[in-house]
Amino acid sequence: MQSILSYPSSLTDEQWCLIAELVPAFGGFGRPPVYQRRLIVDAILYAVCAGCPWRMLPREFAP
Repeated sequence: MQSILSYPSSLTDEQWCLIAELVPAFGGFGRPPVYQRRLIVDAILYAVCAGCPWRMLPREFAP
């Protein structure tokens, strides 16, 4: 499952397989998630690599 977005900071499938189990999954309490965990991790990596604030992320990422 390749990420929908393709930025230099986006995870490859192999990298995602290595860390997917470390990212907490939906626990069944509260609202179900709207965005995929991988998309959120890609957004965090983009913000860190670009050095930009969260509000300046491209619109394709989770708000």
